[in-house]
Amino acid sequence: MVVLSAVGVAVGITLSGGSKPRGRFTHELTACSLLTVQQIHAYVPGAAAGKSETDDFCEWDAELDPKQVANHVIVFVEGVAHDTGGVPTAADGHEKFDIRRQQADEPGTRITPASIGDEAFVACVMRQPGNHADCQTYVRVSNAVFCVQVQSTTGDPAPASRALAAEAVRRLPPH
Repeated sequence: MVVLSAVGVAVGITLSGGSKPRGRFTHELTACSLLTVQQIHAYVPGAAAGKSETDDFCEWDAELDPKQVANHVIVFVEGVAHDTGGVPTAADGHEKFDIRRQQADEPGTRITPASIGDEAFVACVMRQPGNHADCQTYVRVSNAVFCVQVQSTTGDPAPASRALAAEAVRRLPPH
C-alpha cells in the first residue's frame, strides 16, 4: 500500500511592513495531480487510476500480489491552518510540518530524515512483526506539506515511499 498525503498548501501574499514572506503556492494542490499513473505503476503495478471524492485525497489500488512491495497509494492534501486570519506562509508550512513530525514520534516508529524538498522525514511502523509495514514520508516545500504512505506485506516500503515523495516534489507547480 502506498499513501501519498499532501498536508498543507497555502495561499501566500507579501504584506507590507516587514511581515513574513509569502509562500510559494497560491492555491491548494489537487491530490491526484501529485503523481502520475506511470509513477504509481513503478511501485504498484496494475493500480487503477487515482480516484477521489475530494481534491485533497486520492488513492490508487491494485490486487494484492506477494511479489510486489505495495498494493495501495493514497494522496492527501490538507490546507495549512493559521489563527491570525492572515495568508499562510512558508513559516506556517514549517509549523504544520513540525506538528506532523511530533505526531509521528510514537513508540515503535522508526523516524529518519530525508533529503526531499525543504525538509522531510520518513516514519515507519511494523504493524504485525514480519508481516505488515507502513512508511510515511512527510515533505515540506515552502507552504506545502504532503505525505506519501506506502504499506507493504512483503518488504520494506520506505524506499518506495521516499521515491514517490521525490516524484511528487518534481510534479509540484513552479509557482
